Amino acid sequence: MPSIDGFQCEHKWVHLSTHYDRKSNGYVIMYTKLDTFFCEKCCETREIKREGQGYSSDPEPIWWRH
Repeated sequence: MPSIDGFQCEHKWVHLSTHYDRKSNGYVIMYTKLDTFFCEKCCETREIKREGQGYSSDPEPIWWRH
């Protein structure tokens, strides 16, 4: 936890945004999902990135669609 003037924040994370990206080279598709959160108490931001790949004939991963 970051310290602000000796204060240890007990984070209260709030979801700010989600960004989706999909890149293809023809047969293989690379999926990327980036979730951004910020702390209401100290304004720190945090990003969680998830990546995966699949074939073009496969359905999109559940985690990428939601």
